[in-house]
Order: sequence, then structure tokens, then C-alpha cells
Amino acid sequence: MQKVNVPDYDNSILSVSASVLKHYGIDCGHPSQPLADEALAGDPRTAVIMLFDGMGVNLLEKHLPEDSFLRRNMKGTISSVFPPTTVAATTSIQSGLAPIEHGWLGWTLYFKEVKDNVAVFSNHLVSTGKPASKESLAETYLPYENICEQIHKSHPEVDAQRPSLNHRPYIFSIGSACRKVLHISRRPGKHFVYCYWINPDHLIHKYGVNSPEVHKTILKINEQTEKMCAKLKDTSVIMLADHGLIDTEWKCMADVPGLCEMLIRRPSIESRANSFFVKPECMEDFKALFEKNFGDDFALLSREEVKDISLFGKGRENPRINEFVGDYLAVATGKYSLCYDRPVPKMIGIHAGDTKEELTVPLIIINR
Repeated sequence: MQKVNVPDYDNSILSVSASVLKHYGIDCGHPSQPLADEALAGDPRTAVIMLFDGMGVNLLEKHLPEDSFLRRNMKGTISSVFPPTTVAATTSIQSGLAPIEHGWLGWTLYFKEVKDNVAVFSNHLVSTGKPASKESLAETYLPYENICEQIHKSHPEVDAQRPSLNHRPYIFSIGSACRKVLHISRRPGKHFVYCYWINPDHLIHKYGVNSPEVHKTILKINEQTEKMCAKLKDTSVIMLADHGLIDTEWKCMADVPGLCEMLIRRPSIESRANSFFVKPECMEDFKALFEKNFGDDFALLSREEVKDISLFGKGRENPRINEFVGDYLAVATGKYSLCYDRPVPKMIGIHAGDTKEELTVPLIIINR
């Protein structure tokens, strides 16, 4: 089996979620993060998680000086989950579960109910772009209780909210996100806030890690969060990212004669964590041909190997895992991403692979 970097789930974004849940007397079954525990030990009236999508440690070090607000308050680094991608990572934070438990493994999953790959967050069929069903297939077959629901159930007196573009109270910029956190914290009573913002991830996909657009938005995040924190009282703020990103180049499976014909269906999960369902008579031939052409850039793991190394974490295995992972999982170990056929995607910056840049995120803590 080829060597891959397994996330440190005992010091990860999942650990931060475990710390928050522990603070409210809830045991999610995973170790908490000591620095996050310490930040919450004073029982602040308001506890806040602010998650900036894609803001890995590599991004902070590229775009901010050491004496900047965010880097000054970075208490350490923690790991994402695998795959280090928004679907898997934010679901772990919001549920207190490892990917092996919640099953939201990546951007697309194959659902037997519709016999197609489905974009998990949007609930659209990958093949046609049409809605997969009236109700979200992922929410129907992979249900979980989010962190705000868990906290409110355990402590009804705590006002638990998760502002984002998609959840009330809605936010539409980093400025509005900071204003919303500040507004909630000033209300009477106790509060928990999980605030999610889409950048820099959204911009990195389009422009790349080193682009002026990304530089500008990280400076803005640094500026706005510093102003917000200066006005907070009796509040603990934990800032982190779900994953980091790298700039990518693309390779195409269809460029290898005969390779795609060995598959039962198109790959799923992510372009840097491809799940392959292989025709039974082609198992060995597929492995040999894939590794001959892509073995320098991808570790090809069998489903059993994925489970043996606990790549998706530990815990009670979701009954749908075998339906999602396939016979092999191709894990990106360098700069290349893999698509099924041409044209290749236009994304420049990408994530979900096994590099340090994608897996390592900051743990930023401010107590006021």
C-alpha cells in the first residue's frame, strides 16, 4: 500500500467541535482540543466559531505578515479531516462526527435511489444538472443533528445560531458576518454562534492561491475580524478553516485508452479523492493501468486499505460508506487533480487531496 498522510483526528477541526460540545455537556465520542477547552474554560457568555472556507495555514503565511491580527492570535495548527473538502469538513464540525460516521464524504456521491452521482449540497444530478429529488437525498439518507440543535436541546437557555449565506441570519460579506456576530453577542443571555463564510475558497477556485483577489480578501478578513474582536465582551472566538488549497494542474482518465471502460460508472467524491467502482473482471488490470499512468501523483487504495488506516476517521461506520467509497480510492499526493473526461475543469485552486497545504489549518483563539 502506498504511503498517505492520515489526518490527526485527535488534534483536528473535529476536536474543536468536540470541545464546544463538551463545553455544553455533550459527549460526541471524540477527543476535545486542549487549547479550545482552555479558551472556553472561563464559561464566556458567548462562544463563537468563525470558519473561513479554505483559509489554510499556507494562505495566512503567504498573504499576512507575522504581526498581523490573525497570525498573532494563531495558537497552533490543527488538521482537517479526509477528504479536506467543504462537504466532509464542515459536516464534521457541525455534527461532531468523523466522515466515516456522517457519510458526507465529498462534493458528489452516488445514490442508488437515483442511479446517479449527486452534488450533495445542491442536490442536483451530476449528469443532467436537474434536481435529484424533491427533498435532499443527503439529508434524507445521511441525517445528523447539527451543533446548534444539539446545544439548544441540552441547554434551551442558550441562543444557538449559525449565520451563513444559506442559513438565517443570512450574511453576504465578511463585514456583515462580523457585524452579525457582534450583534448577537450584545443581546442579553447566553449565545453560541457558528459563523461560516465562503471565502477565500470561492476566490481561490477561480483565481488561484497567489492571486491579488485572494490577497485582498485575506487582508479584509484580517481587518474586519480585528475590528470585531476589539468590540466584543465576555466572548471566546475560535477561528479556523475547513481545509487549505493548492494550485492544481489536471490529468484526464479518458486520455488512457481502455481505462474508463473498466469502470461500472463515473468516479465520485472529489477530483483529488476519486472513488472508482470497477468491473469485477477488471480489478487487477485497472489497478495496474492506473498506477502505470497516475501512480506518481495518486495513491490508489482499496476500500479495505482506506478503512485499515482510518482515513475517514474512527467511530461507528455509516451504513452507506461501502456504497460511496467504491473498490478503489485515488488520493492525490501532489499538485495534480484527476478528471474523468475532457474538457478539464477550469478551477485553478483546489482541495481534497493529501498534501500538507490542504490538510493543515489554523487554530486562532481570541478571548475578550
